Amino acid sequence: MAKKLKRFLLYGFVIMPEHVHLLIHPGEEYNISKVMQFIKRHFSRAMNYINGHKNRFPEGDIGQCRLRGGGDRFQKINGSLVQDLIRQFDEYVEKIKIKIQANNETFPFFRWQKSFHDHIIRHQHDFDHHLNYILINPVKHHVCEDWRDYPWSSWQAHADLIDR
Repeated sequence: MAKKLKRFLLYGFVIMPEHVHLLIHPGEEYNISKVMQFIKRHFSRAMNYINGHKNRFPEGDIGQCRLRGGGDRFQKINGSLVQDLIRQFDEYVEKIKIKIQANNETFPFFRWQKSFHDHIIRHQHDFDHHLNYILINPVKHHVCEDWRDYPWSSWQAHADLIDR
């Protein structure tokens, strides 16, 4: 959703249990801060919604996808895009809920740290170095034995999201 709405290029990612690494190139309309703000806000809202924490949002915040409802600013982008994003979100939520219930899992309330660290890629070697760092991060943190087996990285998941 963030990639479609904030129009940035995504070259690599890994989602770890307590942090995430992204290799992105912001477009001209939104800078890195706006992209990260969008990703963090909507990911945490969606994650807590999926995990059943619907009543633990800050005052004035809602525990559902902000794309819903009339008058929402995202409706202005493209009605069919918005409907497609909502459908994809709903399908994803149902798959995750089934998996959580099947494994009898519970998850704590998700909250991002206050900031993020960015780095400007200077040349191809720098790009390759950071992409490799992202991909081997699960091994570095002892989450898996082989980075190619980790399901929450751009190596395994959602190849259609990656810009080549």
